Amino acid sequence: MTLLYMYDFPRFMGLLKYRDPITGCMVFVFRSPPDSNTTWITIEDITTALALALDELIYVDTAVNNGLILVASGEGFGFSRMRDFTPARIKILIDICYNAYPFNIKQFHLVQCSSLFNATVKICKPFLPRKLRNRIVVHNTIESFHDVVPPNVTPSWAGGTGSAEKDWEVFDYTLERATLDRTEYHEKLAKRLAEGMT
Repeated sequence: MTLLYMYDFPRFMGLLKYRDPITGCMVFVFRSPPDSNTTWITIEDITTALALALDELIYVDTAVNNGLILVASGEGFGFSRMRDFTPARIKILIDICYNAYPFNIKQFHLVQCSSLFNATVKICKPFLPRKLRNRIVVHNTIESFHDVVPPNVTPSWAGGTGSAEKDWEVFDYTLERATLDRTEYHEKLAKRLAEGMT
């Protein structure tokens, strides 16, 4: 199965061109696809797309040596997404994002947090390793987040000052180009895995 259909929807995650000037960390931003797209973009597709991006990030020395800053936006997060976060799925996401790759997550920022988003974070927190829990920063105002990542290098849905039409300008497309170049390989791998499971 190909994930190319997700490019027909508004972008919901990506690597920024911006690098932290002190640590050199790369910044990865994420939001939940709006509820209206839930039928098409499943949590499994999101997890797969994330894993493909992380697979390519292994080959980027800056990510491995300097670490990552994660940013999760609660913008667009609704009840249908909240139901996706079962304990089993939370564990899978943690295993993929934290345990399976050699990246040091230096900071984890949560922005535009609705009460529903905050409730989901509270459900997820006990499953997180203590070190990662201690690195989570919940921003009650977008201004406090801009002290960490400037608004002119952030997509509009994560509090950036640019228009949604110009969000594409803040993203680094290196990982996506590498992933798309290997689409045939990934499809063959998925087929072999599926055959091995039957």
